[in-house]
Amino acid sequence: MILIGDPLLACDETGRLKNRIATVFLRTPGIVTKGPMHVIQRSIWIAYLDEERAHEGLPPLTAQEENEEITLSVDLLLDNEEKSVQIRPDPLNMDMAFLADDLLQTIVSKRKIVYLNIDNDKVRERLMRKGEYWRMSTLSSDPEQIIRQIASSRTAITAHPIYFYNKNTGTRFLTLDSFRNVGKLPDMEFKEQLFELAEFTQRINHHGHPEINVFPTDISFTRDEFKALQPEMNIAELRSVYKTIFEKFRAAVPAAMQDESVDNLEWRNNLFTAISRSRKAKSKCEVLSNISPEFYKQIEWLPGANITEDGELIFDRVFDEAKLNPEDPELAQICDIRAKEFIQNYLRQFRNIEYINIGRIGRSLNKKRASESKSRAHVYIVHFKSSDKDRTSLRIIRFQKYCIAEHLNSGKDMLSSIMEATDYTDYIFNRRLACTQLGMRLPKKFVTGRIRETYHGINTQYDGWRIWVVYFERDYVNGIASDKIPEKWYENQEFNIRLARLMGEAAAVNLVVGRCDTRGRPMFDDGDEVIMMDPVNGLPCDLTVSDHTGTLSDYSRPFEGNAPAYAEFINNHARKINEPEPFIGTFLDAFYAKILWLQKEYEKRQQAFDRLFNHLPYDERGSLAYRWVSILRRLKSADATRLTDMIRSNLYALRRKS
Repeated sequence: MILIGDPLLACDETGRLKNRIATVFLRTPGIVTKGPMHVIQRSIWIAYLDEERAHEGLPPLTAQEENEEITLSVDLLLDNEEKSVQIRPDPLNMDMAFLADDLLQTIVSKRKIVYLNIDNDKVRERLMRKGEYWRMSTLSSDPEQIIRQIASSRTAITAHPIYFYNKNTGTRFLTLDSFRNVGKLPDMEFKEQLFELAEFTQRINHHGHPEINVFPTDISFTRDEFKALQPEMNIAELRSVYKTIFEKFRAAVPAAMQDESVDNLEWRNNLFTAISRSRKAKSKCEVLSNISPEFYKQIEWLPGANITEDGELIFDRVFDEAKLNPEDPELAQICDIRAKEFIQNYLRQFRNIEYINIGRIGRSLNKKRASESKSRAHVYIVHFKSSDKDRTSLRIIRFQKYCIAEHLNSGKDMLSSIMEATDYTDYIFNRRLACTQLGMRLPKKFVTGRIRETYHGINTQYDGWRIWVVYFERDYVNGIASDKIPEKWYENQEFNIRLARLMGEAAAVNLVVGRCDTRGRPMFDDGDEVIMMDPVNGLPCDLTVSDHTGTLSDYSRPFEGNAPAYAEFINNHARKINEPEPFIGTFLDAFYAKILWLQKEYEKRQQAFDRLFNHLPYDERGSLAYRWVSILRRLKSADATRLTDMIRSNLYALRRKS
């Protein structure tokens, strides 16, 4: 393969990449890293081929051959921070991007090759079908990374680095401050820079985007203003025309956008959008539709597998690279063997899966569990498509808290560990049944799976043994967590009333089933209560508790002791509402009515409730059967009026009003 210029990821003595762009050619395999623009690199390539043909006594390329060379080429961007190669694919010709990808993998590790333009449906669709979500170059939401990306986007064409470069479109953005600095250049550099602007503001790149555009893009001043710069002008005329253009530019830029500092959030965020998107700004979460933004931003997509049309399973070749380089920490981090195990489980159970992508969530989105968790990621997300369904499916996988390894670590023998881990799985399912019996709205599908891992814990007697690890799988609950509702939504009083009704009922069930954390604190409104919206009016219509962790933990203490915790929910939400009284009243009414309803349901079908777990061991030290009896006894004797009044007495909003 021919290389013109420095190697793709060659660095200078400071550790920075020597090249920022490159072009890969497929008709005659080769790469050009020399030159400031892709269009210039293509000219360099054609000139090189003609020169080589001349040495061989051949005529220059024909116009058709030149066109084929240029058409069969792909733009590359080289990221200095990640030291990666970024493919800018043509959405209408993804096959060519994949051919370039295969060629690049002969000289660069696959983990260092990613794709741009991921806000294009066609690009996402093809990568999704290849099981390669992990190769999408996604945008950062971290302010420090945004600042670094803005700084690294500074670029030049032939003169000074006065532009901010969009890798997706190839457009360079000129800001007011950058144009102001052009006026400070010495005459010859000033002239060179202006003529560069005059030429390239009027040019369109081969992706159909301007080579240079002004920023902000939605102002009355446009790149057409630079047509006033003419080659025959002398330096005095150029400076006069420059001053006129600059004043028009300055007058068109809003005052809030004239402070070009990264501390100016409006300027920073708008510029980052301009240099990051290939179309009008979209949320990062749109890579997957119908998933809440706060959830998606935590997903780290992992290498997985491609499923051929014949149903063959081909694991990503980066796993082979990891196997050959076991000491490489980066490869060890991204090549999660659990992802391979999940995929194999799916393909063993279902032969109609067209494609599958696995993601890992590094921390719990539940506030309390996030503060308590000290282990590595135990939550995964699975996005797949079955041939017998029109839509893709989204599942959540969470590992069992106490499996064989945890029991071995506590000093138990292997048989005891296996039995106790299995008992705990049964306990999780029985607890779910108890919650359903008492009206908790849980995801409809909840199944177990298992994978094998090698034990390397503190119980050295079993070091190296292969053991089972159990996980639970459920459908993703489409909605928004109650603790992550945007404050603007509370401006709608009908929204508040519907939310209060749903949460009041959920609070009553939550209290009855004794849901609390390991410290005995009630778990409510902390990320698991998911609110579904009516697609017609956009208002709350249903509620699902996505995870029943912590239920049946508090089964003996009087209900009244938890009243302040449920009042805290009302206080937190009431602060965001201009007139909180209807919200408060609706919540308390719904809470009260739900307690009474549960008591009546128990009274009506007492035998069915009492016998639900009477086949299980009854142990007053805390067996599930004992907890269930205790919970029912406490429900039967509860005073709904007293409970509601105690919550009301802890409300700050009502105290302030009185």
